[in-house]
This record gives sequence, structure tokens and C-alpha cells, in this order.
Amino acid sequence: MLQLRYEICREHPEREILRLIRYSDLSLKDESWIKKVADLTRKPASKFAELAPEIQEKIAEACLPGLKLLDYPV
Repeated sequence: MLQLRYEICREHPEREILRLIRYSDLSLKDESWIKKVADLTRKPASKFAELAPEIQEKIAEACLPGLKLLDYPV
């Protein structure tokens, strides 16, 4: 089973696209296509750090159950 995480795909698009290709069908491997697809991804600017610490804490607490269910390290 292949597990892809959105955040990791955003951080390392070429590597994750290549993992997907290796898992599904090696005949799809085309370096120029991988580069084009990877260039389409843009890392969004996070506004989380700009929030007041008490708001950040409330958001983190609210997200904790979901992160645990998704097996994220918390």
C-alpha cells in the first residue's frame, strides 16, 4: 500500500510523484512530465504563525483528535 500525505507532496512534489509512479506503473516515468507536474505545486504561505499564541493553542487542541486518527506524530 502506498501512503501519500498532502503536506509531504507539497514539500517534495517531484519525489512524491516519482513514488506514485513507481507504485503504479514504471512505464509512466518521464522526467520532463514529473518536473512540469512538480512545478504546478506551490507551497501555500501559512498564516498560522501570525495568529496570537492563544488562538494557535486552541487550533492545535481542536486538530489533535484528527491528527491522531491520521497517525500523525503529536
